[in-house]
This record gives sequence, C-alpha cells and structure tokens, in this order.
Amino acid sequence: SFGMAIHDFTESFADGRAICLLVHYYHPSLIHLDEIHPTTQSGDSVKDSILLENERSNWKKALKSIEELGGIPSMLPISDSDSPPNEK
Repeated sequence: SFGMAIHDFTESFADGRAICLLVHYYHPSLIHLDEIHPTTQSGDSVKDSILLENERSNWKKALKSIEELGGIPSMLPISDSDSPPNEK
C-alpha cells in the first residue's frame, strides 16, 4: 500500500525505506511518511550521491526510532544500495 515491493531481505532493505515504512505502519507518530527520503530504488532523477545520503539518513532514522520504541540497541549496520547488508 506504500508503493514498495519487497523481494528479499538484502536489496529490498538496503536503502532503509522498507524498515522506515514498517515502523511508520505500526507507529506513525515515530516516522512520518514525509520524513522518508527518496533513494536509488525510488526511480527519482536526483543525483546519485544525494540518493545514497538519503539511504543512510533513512537507516539512521529507522534505527533511532526502533531504539526509542523498545530500547532495542542498534545492531544493524547503516547501509545503502552501494553496500547492502550481507546475506546470511
């Protein structure tokens, strides 16, 4: 319903948007939709360096919200589509 298809836990989560949308879905007061930045996977025609910074910003926002929500320490590395999380 947010216009984002999830295909796997590596590339689909690399830009931080998926985790931000999950937090927003369950706790919309923690992350508002307008705070989730476009990324390389959004198909926007913005400069790649800005989109990669947006991806890192999305991750930081998501991890901060998760920590605030449940006191869950940040255990996931901040990543972007240039350096997606390792597949385990």
